[in-house]
Amino acid sequence: MVDFVKITEPGRNPNYLFHHPDLWLRPPLDLELGDIQFNEVEPKFRDMTMTCKTGQDVFWAGSLHKYHQDGTNFAPFPYRELFYSIREFSDRFGVNPLRAELHNVEFGVNLHNFPLSFRQLQKALLTFKGKEFIVFDSVIEGLGIKARSQRYNLKIYDKARQFNQPGNVIRFEIQVKKMIFLAEVGIKYVADLLDQDKLRQIEAILGRVIDDLLMNDHRIDLKRMSKPERDFFKVAQYPRYWSDLKELNTRTRDNRRRRFRDIVRKYQPETLQDQLKNSVLVEWQGLLDTPPGILTQVAEFLNRWDSNSQKISTKLTGSENPDLYQINNSDVWLERYPTPTTSTRACKVCACDISDRRRDAIFCSKRCRNQDSNPRNNPRNYRKRKFGTYLGISLFQSFP
Repeated sequence: MVDFVKITEPGRNPNYLFHHPDLWLRPPLDLELGDIQFNEVEPKFRDMTMTCKTGQDVFWAGSLHKYHQDGTNFAPFPYRELFYSIREFSDRFGVNPLRAELHNVEFGVNLHNFPLSFRQLQKALLTFKGKEFIVFDSVIEGLGIKARSQRYNLKIYDKARQFNQPGNVIRFEIQVKKMIFLAEVGIKYVADLLDQDKLRQIEAILGRVIDDLLMNDHRIDLKRMSKPERDFFKVAQYPRYWSDLKELNTRTRDNRRRRFRDIVRKYQPETLQDQLKNSVLVEWQGLLDTPPGILTQVAEFLNRWDSNSQKISTKLTGSENPDLYQINNSDVWLERYPTPTTSTRACKVCACDISDRRRDAIFCSKRCRNQDSNPRNNPRNYRKRKFGTYLGISLFQSFP
């Protein structure tokens, strides 16, 4: 169902993670100079990697599927296990699912009973939205094909080969790069991944993505075709033919795609594309099946975070934060070297307000930046470059 996610909780002070028992964070200190060095740190726990930089929010990136299933995502990942994974992660690290925003998300299905092997399916897939697929074969990702779009990527690969497992398992996956792609569904926060109504609306997205595929069907008998149909089909059943059509106008390309689909459906009413769409949607619906009592647990989990959201503090010890881990480590270091908080910031040159700009912004414009770095602002160096020195004595040096 849902695999990789990248999330952040805006405004949350990252100090609460520096003494977490499941994360090893190197203290931001220069042991030689004794200075604070707020460098980027990336500790990892169960395939979830935390990224933290000075003055920025904490980012979590990783696979919820692997987080729950001990580093593998070969087995099915139904809604029940998705809930268990989010609940365990949120409770362990204090991440509020109602406030944690999604920046990227991957969702898809593992097809265990598809009639074609991955090699056969790869041969049948010609283009996606008129673009030829990119083939990849690596130790980590396995063997598969990918098609890039502006807001998302479509990825289809051999799942059984990736994990050296027997059988035929094909992964059909959509990698969302820009969350505006899921705006129509209303998925923005981690808690939205537990909303079954929103997850069911993803079926329509999966269906539209499959409809944008152009697929051949090896079961078609060319002898049944007329000569014009056969001549066109022989050259159009190869991806290279469609990639060469980029020079033509959009209307011509659409007409030829429509003609190819009509020929395939004419001689093979139940196409491979229909079988692929039906298999993906049926598998997605099966993953949403919920045992009795799970939805009640989901509601209790979200209500608990909704009621306790105002109680969470950045301190981990003492009685101020009973909902997070009670660690016996001292908070002296956190109080002595706190993470910079958001406040009104001003331009270094003109002192205008730059609170709405990036956290590391120092100037309000390029003009102020140039003015600050202008060598003429340093009179001593300016005179030295302009007039130079004579016999090691500056022209402006005063004598007693």
